[in-house]
Amino acid sequence: MKKLGRFGISTILFIFISFVLAACSEDESIQESSDKSVRAEMEEDTEEDLQENLPEDEVLFTVIENNVKALRNGNQNEYKQTVHSESPVYNQRVDTMKQLSHYQLDMELSGLSVEERTEEEARVSFIQTTIKMEGPEFQNNKTSGIHVLKNENGNWKIYQTEVEEVITLDEDVLSEEVTMEGEYTDYITNLKNPFDDGGWTLGNYQEADGEAIAEYLLSHEDFSNLTELLTIHYYQDGNHQIGIENFISEMENNLTEVHTDSLEFNTLEQTSEEGVIEFALTDDEVLFDQEEVVRVFIKENDLFAIRYTTLDKKIDNKEDWIDMLKDVQ
Repeated sequence: MKKLGRFGISTILFIFISFVLAACSEDESIQESSDKSVRAEMEEDTEEDLQENLPEDEVLFTVIENNVKALRNGNQNEYKQTVHSESPVYNQRVDTMKQLSHYQLDMELSGLSVEERTEEEARVSFIQTTIKMEGPEFQNNKTSGIHVLKNENGNWKIYQTEVEEVITLDEDVLSEEVTMEGEYTDYITNLKNPFDDGGWTLGNYQEADGEAIAEYLLSHEDFSNLTELLTIHYYQDGNHQIGIENFISEMENNLTEVHTDSLEFNTLEQTSEEGVIEFALTDDEVLFDQEEVVRVFIKENDLFAIRYTTLDKKIDNKEDWIDMLKDVQ
């Protein structure tokens, strides 16, 4: 939309009318009227300039939403982009992000409201509900407080957070029986699966656009005390969209980026139709020691990845597990 002149319609009319009326009066009246008009214009310009430099609600809300999204997805780079580099708790926030990478958390924002704003700082109230979907012991909670945002090189970022109240939530919200329902469930349940012997139970199932994930636990374990985990990933049209080689490469890149010093990653087999991977994490700063074998394969142009993971122990019979993963068809 084109903007009107710097003074706007009302000021232009005011100047024109004042000029016409003043033409019939004495020179002194002309000067006085002109001075008043100039002062009014200057005051209006100053107010408009201040308003233009203030951050809009949507800009501030987007920063906070992206911050939570990065936490939820475990994306450290995107998370850092939402935090002010001069924040007094910058390093603490980054460390917390690393610790949370071992969890799968469901986070929901509500009640976003701008309380104060200047050209340099904004205060936004929030309510954040955090529920553990996967990972070690964690206290579900609803936290309310104020995010203080500051401008850094033209971008608004979270400088610090003032927590006002933390309400712990009943862990029973996660105790409901997990069911597999959705658009892609048949693709997973129709697999020939040697693990359907009653020893494993579904612990988590989720879908997104074009993909799904199912996580199975040993029948006597849950996400608070798991020692073994069986995971099946499904990617619709993954043969064309991703491919075996890209899947393995991306998996290695993601792991290396976060766990460079503690990771051992090996590709055991790779063709255009199938790949087998193994990796181990030891003495990691964030995650427990763990080993994993992964088989990724193509079925009717869809891509599947099935993973067997052990925590705090090694895979004793790795070759047997690889053979069992290959039996999934």
